[in-house]
Amino acid sequence: MLYKFRALNVPQIHELFFRENERRNYVYKRLYVLKHSGFLEDKAIVKEDGRKSSSVYFIKIKALEALKEYGIIDEYNRNQERLRLEGRRMAQVLLVNDILVQLTPFGYQMKDSRETKATFALDRNSHINGCLITPDGKKTIAIYAIEQYATEKMMNSLITEVKKMLQIDHVLIMLNKPDEQYEDFERIIRKEMHHFRSNVMLLPFQTGMYLLKKLGTEKSQEKMFEKIGPVRFNQKGVFPYTVLHNGEPKYIVEYAMTGTGVLRKLKRYSPADYRQDGKKVIVLTWEGMVDALAQEFEHFEYVEFVGVNFDQVPDLPLDNTLKGFLKTSLIKSNLSEEGSKLYI
Repeated sequence: MLYKFRALNVPQIHELFFRENERRNYVYKRLYVLKHSGFLEDKAIVKEDGRKSSSVYFIKIKALEALKEYGIIDEYNRNQERLRLEGRRMAQVLLVNDILVQLTPFGYQMKDSRETKATFALDRNSHINGCLITPDGKKTIAIYAIEQYATEKMMNSLITEVKKMLQIDHVLIMLNKPDEQYEDFERIIRKEMHHFRSNVMLLPFQTGMYLLKKLGTEKSQEKMFEKIGPVRFNQKGVFPYTVLHNGEPKYIVEYAMTGTGVLRKLKRYSPADYRQDGKKVIVLTWEGMVDALAQEFEHFEYVEFVGVNFDQVPDLPLDNTLKGFLKTSLIKSNLSEEGSKLYI
């Protein structure tokens, strides 16, 4: 695992390999043995105030030789310096690896950037950080995780790459520091929306992690839809699900993940199509987005936006980062603090 994902810090190693053992001292003992046996090396992570917060571990040539001897790998780079990471590169790798750490217990599989590029024949210089396979195996999601501020050149390059993405149907861009660039990314994604073949989603990092845990499978989405009424999967139809709401069958979709595919389908479902089909559409989204979306679709009177509040979910409480995000809107509109119309 360390060979594949380049670098892991102590909390990540604990979560991936020693979750049953709550005492982290056991992890330190195992790492101490591996380090002093010449298989691993470590580097201290120092906070801005100069204090050490943790250590990052990298694999060494001796460990690679052992992996090859046991037939686990075929070839490896013998340059030890290439195995180490520094500064921003290390921070970026640790952020991406945190996706693996957080989502593995929920049944996700993750391919790293090298395996993803090889599997889907992507350019070796692609910005892609890897891909996720959902727990039910029905979706593959390309992952772009932005650890710090992205330059305008890098942002445009990433969006151009996503526009050319033909091999993967879903793309998730996650920003570790959304306060700095969320609106910039959102503006360019909205502008280029009709040039994307993939369903492109944009979320703050912790929000993305939260929703992937909560809505990672078709069954989990169906469970959310059932809060509105009885749900039926459509073999044919504009949208895949229908719900019986107030005695009337309506399409129902989720826009909490902010997928461009949902917006494209909504805009293609014209008044003429509605008159022919006869089904209204319920869209479940963040409370803070309801007013802005309703205004955007004001001429689509058959589309109803319902605010969803993910707080007070007993099995997956919100952390402080996500709570802070929920106090602002994804599209510049304030969240109501009076609670939600629908809890899931």
